[in-house]
Amino acid sequence: MQPKEKQTKSSSRKEKPEMRRKKLLELLLTGKINMYPQFDLKKDWPIHPLIVRIRKQIIPIINKIIKQTNFIFDPQDLEHQILFRLTTFAPSELFKKGSLLEEYFEKFGVYNNWQKIPLLDSKIISKFVLNQGIIHQIIEEQFLIIQERMSKSDLPLNFIFSGIKGFSKIFTTKENDRYMLKWESLCGKKYLTAAKISLDGRVIDSIPVEFRKIGKDLGRKFIRELHYTHAPRFKEEIFGFYLQKSEFPFAIQTVTWAKDSTRFRQDALLIKGFNPKHCIELRRLYTWPGSPRNIIGVLDRLIIEHYKKLYDIETVITTVMPMYAKTRSTTIASGIDQILYARSLSHKFICREINGKKVWEHIIPKSQGWLKIHQNEIIKTHPKFPTYPTMGIYKQIGKKSFSELSFVKRKIIEFNFK
Repeated sequence: MQPKEKQTKSSSRKEKPEMRRKKLLELLLTGKINMYPQFDLKKDWPIHPLIVRIRKQIIPIINKIIKQTNFIFDPQDLEHQILFRLTTFAPSELFKKGSLLEEYFEKFGVYNNWQKIPLLDSKIISKFVLNQGIIHQIIEEQFLIIQERMSKSDLPLNFIFSGIKGFSKIFTTKENDRYMLKWESLCGKKYLTAAKISLDGRVIDSIPVEFRKIGKDLGRKFIRELHYTHAPRFKEEIFGFYLQKSEFPFAIQTVTWAKDSTRFRQDALLIKGFNPKHCIELRRLYTWPGSPRNIIGVLDRLIIEHYKKLYDIETVITTVMPMYAKTRSTTIASGIDQILYARSLSHKFICREINGKKVWEHIIPKSQGWLKIHQNEIIKTHPKFPTYPTMGIYKQIGKKSFSELSFVKRKIIEFNFK
C-alpha cells in the first residue's frame, strides 16, 4: 500500500479510470450489464425460503453429530459446506416429490428473476421433505473433508472451539451467557473489553481485548483451515482481536485494496463514481464459535479508522451472501449497507479421494480462465436450484473521484458469471 502523497500514482499497465467508465457506460446502455430496481437492505433484508427449509431439516443432524463425536470442529463450517453442496442437486432430486417444487419455482418465475425468491410462499415449501438418502450421503461426505482438514491442523483447536464444548466462559454458544465487546474507561483512558452485561446493564465480568495487525502466515492459516471458503488471498493485510496475553486471535478480517480486486468489483466502483485506487475491501472474516455478539461491527469500524488515518479513502466495500445469512443485524452492523452490485451465485466442487472414498470439495476458482481449463473436473450449482446472488455492499467514507453514472441511479447492477 502507498501513503497519501503517493497513492495517486497510476499503473501504466492498467486502463485509465476515465476510459474504463466510458466503456462501462456503453455496456450499460446496450444491456450487456443487467440492472434491477434498487432496494434498501436495512428495511428489506432478503430471506431465501428454500434455504430456511433445508437448514431446519439438517441442523438436528449436525447437532447429533456434535453430541456423539469426540472430534472437535466448527459446526458453522459443516453447515455451510452441506448447504453449498446441496445446491448441486435439482429440487426434483433433493426433495420427495420435488418435481412439484420445481414446477412451483418455474411458475413463480424465480429462474428468470432472483428478486422474486424472497416472495416464495414458505407454507408451500414447508410441505416438502428432503430425500434422506442424499442428505446423509452429503453430510457424511462433507464431515469427512472437515475431519481430514482438522486432523492436519497445528492450530490450538481445543482452545479455538472451547465455546462449543462449554469449556470457556467468554466463548459460549449459550445465548444468555454471551459476552459483548464494550469500551470501558480507566483513569480517563478508553480500552476495549469482552464484557458480560447483566440484565440491568451492569458489567459483571470483563477482560481486556487488543486490536492489532496479524502476521500473514498465521492469518492465512486461519482462513485456510477455519473460514468457510478455505481460500486465503495473497494481497492483503490481516487484522484481528486478541484476548490479553493470548498468542492467537479470536477474530480475524482480511483487507485488500480494491485496485487489486477482481475486474467486476472495480467496474462496479467506477460506475458508482469511486476510484478503486482509493477504496478498501473487507474480505475474509472468521470468529471463534461463541465469540462476543457485536464483534463484526466493532472490528469493521476499527479497521476503517485505521485506514482513514493513513490514506485518503473514498469507500469501503465488502461482500455478503443473503441466501445463507441468518440475521441482517450482524451482517451490516458497521453501517456498510448500500448495495454496490449483485453477482450471480454458483458454487463449484472438485472431486478427490479421502481414505479411498470419492468426495466433492468446495473450491474458490483462481480465475475464470482456470475454471474453463478444469470445467470437466468440476460440478456446479444446479441450474434448477434457485440461487440468490451475492451482494457487494459499501459505505462511503470520503469524496468520490467521479460522479455516479446517472444511468444507474436507483438501480442494482448485476454481473453474471455462472
